[in-house]
Amino acid sequence: KPQKQQEPEKPDEPEKKKDTEDAAATWWRWLGLGVLLVGLVPGAKAVRRRRRRGAEAVSRRFAGAWDELLDTARDLGVHVAYGTRPQQAATLGVPVSLARAADVATFSAEPPSAESGSDYWDAVAGTGVSLRGRAPRWRRWLAPLNPASLLPRRR
Repeated sequence: KPQKQQEPEKPDEPEKKKDTEDAAATWWRWLGLGVLLVGLVPGAKAVRRRRRRGAEAVSRRFAGAWDELLDTARDLGVHVAYGTRPQQAATLGVPVSLARAADVATFSAEPPSAESGSDYWDAVAGTGVSLRGRAPRWRRWLAPLNPASLLPRRR
């Protein structure tokens, strides 16, 4: 008996097309997630900063400014251990007087003036600039996208 010739197998076109579509969909999902994170992290930090700076109690503004400085350090990859503000200032290499000013404003019986709270935020912002200036360039570029300061602090 003569044998029938087997037909060559045809590539399964729908399967190949489906794989390509799945890869494209995955790529778009990752791109969308990246864009979301790039906007979400800096946006969350901006909201937090505005809330801290605009706190009703001026003493909370002082505490918020100090927390903002610690968050800047965390985003730059600097580990700041728990402790008193002066201890943290020494670890960061920033003026201890800045830490003491926050302590006085936070724990004093007399509430600080609104103007002093604004001046303190300006001083902390200047210190944050010097912290960023000491960090490697790649850390400065990635710090706004680093979610470390949005996460709970580890002891």
